[in-house]
Amino acid sequence: MIFGRSRFRIYQIIGLVLVLQYFLFFRGSNFTSFRHYLGTAGSDSDPAATITASLVQYVPSPETKIHDLETPETASAGEINTPTISTEPAGADSSSLPPCPPGLQNVVIGVKTGASKAESKIPALMATSLRCAQHVLLFSDLEQDIGPYHIHDSLDAVSPSIKNNNPDFDLYFKQKELWKSKKDISELAGLKNPKGSNQLAAWTLDKYKFVHMLEKMWVMKPDMDWYVQLDGDTYLVMENLLLWLETMDPTKKSYIGSEVKIGDNAFAHGGSGALLSKALMSDLAHTNGTAARWDVRAKKECCGDLVLSFALGDFGTGIQNVAPVINGERPWTVPFGPLNNDYWCKPAVTFHHVTAEDTVFLADIEIKRQRLKKSGPLTYTELFYDHLIPSLPPYRDNWDNQAYDQFVGGRQVTAGSFDVCAQLCYADEQCLQWSYHNTTCSIAKFIRFGIERKADEEGMWRSGWHRDRLADWASRQPDCGQVKFPEQGYKDYPVKIEP
Repeated sequence: MIFGRSRFRIYQIIGLVLVLQYFLFFRGSNFTSFRHYLGTAGSDSDPAATITASLVQYVPSPETKIHDLETPETASAGEINTPTISTEPAGADSSSLPPCPPGLQNVVIGVKTGASKAESKIPALMATSLRCAQHVLLFSDLEQDIGPYHIHDSLDAVSPSIKNNNPDFDLYFKQKELWKSKKDISELAGLKNPKGSNQLAAWTLDKYKFVHMLEKMWVMKPDMDWYVQLDGDTYLVMENLLLWLETMDPTKKSYIGSEVKIGDNAFAHGGSGALLSKALMSDLAHTNGTAARWDVRAKKECCGDLVLSFALGDFGTGIQNVAPVINGERPWTVPFGPLNNDYWCKPAVTFHHVTAEDTVFLADIEIKRQRLKKSGPLTYTELFYDHLIPSLPPYRDNWDNQAYDQFVGGRQVTAGSFDVCAQLCYADEQCLQWSYHNTTCSIAKFIRFGIERKADEEGMWRSGWHRDRLADWASRQPDCGQVKFPEQGYKDYPVKIEP
């Protein structure tokens, strides 16, 4: 009992620290400039530094996997790090936070995470992106309390016939036992799938959560207009969401997200977030046993977001693709350029793979827009001009701008040095940035700010940007004018899939 009270007190302190950050540090500061976010180029400061020293021990280094990005085989989660937040005081504006926007009373937000990650993700997300949300439901694969936040077990209704003698659920049962005895499951965080694959056991277990989670969201908060399904590392730009929802009708069946495909099967990428209307959720919730029927199929499939699309197909509804409004990138991995102009003038509703630092960075942008009474939605163009370009250096050591990403116009060649690599970029009239590691030179026809990446056994990661070409490209882009959200559409599910 003493331990429980102490743990609760710790999370009270964490929440207080996060709120004080807004009052004493971020408010009225220049934090939304990358100068404050990144500090000086080549800094030796800890790349996984968190919001304050008080928070460091409670928020470990986050995952850095990037949606749909092919990284070199040498990359690992331990080697790809987040940019460093400057902790120098930036003024003491102690005025109150802006009031929360209206319109949230009929929006339910469900956040899905793994039990071992909940402690590092939920407090920061609740204090930033979701601070104004009225109906937030938190789910993982273990019922637990993270300070003041109750986490629901999304899998407690799965049939024993699915759970028992199923290696996918080994982690589920181990977590329950360990939590009961120690109230600490951190030792299971890196457990691999017992089937022998390289996947984490938590990732394999995750695929069973999606449909069950939606059923529970309706039971706990029935007859709401909109239901938003997010991951624990997904940032929701709340005002943009509300502006968008004003243009749509919840009585029409809608399943909205960022489309990805496996074979011919299109579905909403779970990490980017998905939006479901009241009409569709009602069909799902009032058809008894929908989640249970699809548990058998989940065992055979790779991904829960794919299985969810099959289940929603039962009600004749396919995904409406709204990418990049719903988006799988972090703010500094959004690609811009002539071959990938999808983001320009588009409003941003979600960012994925965000760290604790990212949530504060994005929340500060939202708060400052409110204080300045900016009209219209936050766009990627505003992010580009106001928060990326002002601090873009000519080059940066220990940095990876992901110029190798072939999906948006990157390619790799062999070069003898960083300078030779730079010359190759300058010789290619379409090249906007380059990176160099070992003898691999990556040159790209797009721009990403990128992420800090420490040297490995093959040497330093170095990145550079052709700023003149970038400025020329940006100068030729159209003014955004009145920014519009995607219109609500309905897409028939092409082929009914059997469980």
